[in-house]
Amino acid sequence: DKKYGWTGIGVKESNLKQQRRYNIKSVVFPLKTYDRKSYIISQSFKVPDQNTHLSFKVFATNRLQGKIRSMQADDLLQVKISLDGGRTFRTIANYNNTNTKPRNTTDCKISLAKYANQFIQIAFYGLGGANDGKYELHLSEVKIGKK
Repeated sequence: DKKYGWTGIGVKESNLKQQRRYNIKSVVFPLKTYDRKSYIISQSFKVPDQNTHLSFKVFATNRLQGKIRSMQADDLLQVKISLDGGRTFRTIANYNNTNTKPRNTTDCKISLAKYANQFIQIAFYGLGGANDGKYELHLSEVKIGKK
């Protein structure tokens, strides 16, 4: 698997205590009320072939307590793709409390087959809803590789 550069706004890296507790390093989205500004975006890269996929892990934790918990119904992790160098992004997947595990990490995999031989950028947006969740959404082990 290749490494792709990422830039982020409104996110942070998990602290050492979190990394030791979950045995994983992650990007943390704070999921503040109505927050639509927290994201990370990859650099542009060419999808090599139809066997390429995006995989990652997602989980939520209580702030300052670290226990893995479920996401609230109005919060969302959106996965988006840009085909025009980052000018526009379209959503290709959403993760919330209906398709993530409540007390464990969720392994996610998205096929990039329809983008084979195209240059794309991938973005992850952590979207906070109307309720103040007082928890953090973690994204980790993001990889682009073969099925």
